[in-house]
Amino acid sequence: MSGYGQGQGWQSDPGTVVTFSQEGSALLEFIPESATALTNKDGVAEVDVKAKDAQALGATQIVATVKVVDRTGQERWQTGRQSVSVSPTVVADPQAAAAAINFSKANPSDSSIVIAGSGGNGRSETALLTFTVVDGQGSPLKGVVVDFNVVPAGSVNLLTTQGTTNSAGEITVSVSSKENPVSVIVNARVRERNISTQI
Repeated sequence: MSGYGQGQGWQSDPGTVVTFSQEGSALLEFIPESATALTNKDGVAEVDVKAKDAQALGATQIVATVKVVDRTGQERWQTGRQSVSVSPTVVADPQAAAAAINFSKANPSDSSIVIAGSGGNGRSETALLTFTVVDGQGSPLKGVVVDFNVVPAGSVNLLTTQGTTNSAGEITVSVSSKENPVSVIVNARVRERNISTQI
């Protein structure tokens, strides 16, 4: 929510305090709780608002108030109003919204590791593989459960066989070698969905 510390015949200086409030139904909470903000160089002050609770539905009016000095040098209060509606938000199940899982990156970059006991001098026994889950628009999805397995089974050590994507839609699995050299495939699959990839 933005409040503009400017108007006909006056404009507030940067750093002017703008106070926000609501008239009508108390449906909103202001962030910060003080419901105040300072104008920036463009005369704009901003606060965030959110629904007070899950039952806070309907319409209310947000009021921004600021003390200004007009061109005659007189102080006066200036207000601006904005009507808003508060409606329930449907949050899609990220598991159901997943459309693809893609391999993103590896460390080491070539995904190659040496057999256990022979690491050192730039040779790693462990690789970190990162995958990204996206929706149908290509946007990353947080909270998607991904399962991992390797082929041949048991040929390397997986630090974990499952995990959940972060806010960037990413999940990283650690793969470490055993004592025998082998080529492996790491599969990443979105749980309960026919969506997978491999490296």
